[in-house]
Amino acid sequence: MELANGPVSLEAYQALEAKGVTIIPDILANSGGVYVSYLEWKTNLDNTDLSLEDTVAKLKEVMTGATKKVVTTAGDKKVDLKQAAFMVALKNLVD
Repeated sequence: MELANGPVSLEAYQALEAKGVTIIPDILANSGGVYVSYLEWKTNLDNTDLSLEDTVAKLKEVMTGATKKVVTTAGDKKVDLKQAAFMVALKNLVD
């Protein structure tokens, strides 16, 4: 799993992929923390509270949806998860 911004070199990525290692793309793995930061900012801006349970539920919903989109795109387009994550991100920007 890539847990930083671009932590695996292209050569290492290709070697891991050749060995059948599933690599969770950094932009997907990191997005959970970014989303929770957004929730914190939004609740502060709105002067509201969000319980831990509600935060976890919202995070689970968003991350499950994002992961499904990436996995589906990877299968449909026959690309690896990292390429699929970029494809989903670019489609979101265009839409």
